[in-house]
Amino acid sequence: MARKYKSSRVKEILKTSRHAEEEISSLWHSIREKPWQYGIGAAVVVAALLFTVGYQQHTKASNRTNYTAYAKAIEAEDPAGQEKELESAVAVGMATPEVLYMMGETAIKAGEYDKAKSALERLRQEHPESKFVPDAVEAIGFIAQEAEDYDAALKAYNEVSEKWPQSFAARRQALNLARVYEAQGNLEGAVKAYQDQTRQFPNSSVAKEAEMALSRLRESNPELFAEEAAKTPPAETSPVTPPAETPAEAAPVAPSAETPAEAAPAASPAEGGGETDELPEVSKAPKLVIPDAAAAQGGADKGAAEQSTPAEPASAGETQPATVQ
Repeated sequence: MARKYKSSRVKEILKTSRHAEEEISSLWHSIREKPWQYGIGAAVVVAALLFTVGYQQHTKASNRTNYTAYAKAIEAEDPAGQEKELESAVAVGMATPEVLYMMGETAIKAGEYDKAKSALERLRQEHPESKFVPDAVEAIGFIAQEAEDYDAALKAYNEVSEKWPQSFAARRQALNLARVYEAQGNLEGAVKAYQDQTRQFPNSSVAKEAEMALSRLRESNPELFAEEAAKTPPAETSPVTPPAETPAEAAPVAPSAETPAEAAPAASPAEGGGETDELPEVSKAPKLVIPDAAAAQGGADKGAAEQSTPAEPASAGETQPATVQ
């Protein structure tokens, strides 16, 4: 069986080889009969290869030139220099969505609002599916706001929120709307838009700007926040601590025995001129003061000294009072 398989395989290979030789011989015979047809075909193939290679080289060189201009624009320090370099990049054919958007943003920084709007509108029309379009429309709204065309600004900001609700630019449009409302004098609409911004994008830079604007309006126009004040619960007051019980008043201290009581008023005489028989009240009677021994001794010594001192002679005309023993 192995020999039979080997013999059949060899026959198959020889048959295929003879078939290939016949095809090659037929092709060579055809080329000899019609050489110009095959010559033209070969020239077309060679030209196509050369064109492909040349186009690739030209594309690489063009991209190198474009990216060089783009790099120069990025490296430029002032907005005017960036704008000039970006215009050069667009002129050589590098009008990509990113370049057009950067050209618009740079022109806004340079104060060239007409050039900025032209570049942003071109981006919007030529690359409608680009990720830079929402930001471009927002920038168009900013240009209208700076020109005090508030209707056009509101239209652009609302378009960003409605057409691209999932974009990053849509999350900050409430702040833009609030600024326009405030510029128009619609303070109620501005307050609502500022509050929407704090809820839609919390803990962000735009939310902080909205909170600052709300604080400013709350101070200047508190009536706009009456509903907010009504919802705010009153502050809790600390419980009042009852006063400590005061001790009972001390009983009045009785006067010292050494302190003489006030003299009782003299009884008024009766209408007849005689003295009354009524006795004074006990509480008003004068109290006796008993001097101590030292005081009594001091008084005795003083009396003796007075008796030992000779009396001065009375002057003429004056009578000497009698000494009472």
